[in-house]
Amino acid sequence: MMRRWLCLLVGCMIMLGQPSIALPGHDGRLVLVTDQASGISSLSVSEIRRLFLGFPVTKADKQLTAVINQSETRLYQIFLQKVVFMSANVYELHLLRNVVQLGGQLPPTFKEQSTLADKLHRQPGTVSYMWQADVDAYPHLIAIGELWRSEAN
Repeated sequence: MMRRWLCLLVGCMIMLGQPSIALPGHDGRLVLVTDQASGISSLSVSEIRRLFLGFPVTKADKQLTAVINQSETRLYQIFLQKVVFMSANVYELHLLRNVVQLGGQLPPTFKEQSTLADKLHRQPGTVSYMWQADVDAYPHLIAIGELWRSEAN
């Protein structure tokens, strides 16, 4: 019975054009993150896109490395749409093509956010993305830019 009421409520909100329901624990802000020790304070939109498309990016005399956060489906989908402007299949093919043409390696992908945060901490110069609300759980990480903000915020 409760499930039916919830479905009805969500349906009414959609029909009335209300903003989407925020996920618990998330403020609807996707941010670029790195370790505090990296010395990186910001990246331009162009640098961010080039980095996640597999092209070399150097900042503060460091070769940066992209790390893909797939800890949550919605997070990854927003990253694909708002940062690289590609579907998952097209993005993965693009990365493979760059590895073959330019050499190098595919960016590591993490399904567990805590493991990703550990990688960022252990390897300064690595850059990824996560919800702003999650950054506080990792005191060694800093947000160095906002990638996307939900319309509700």
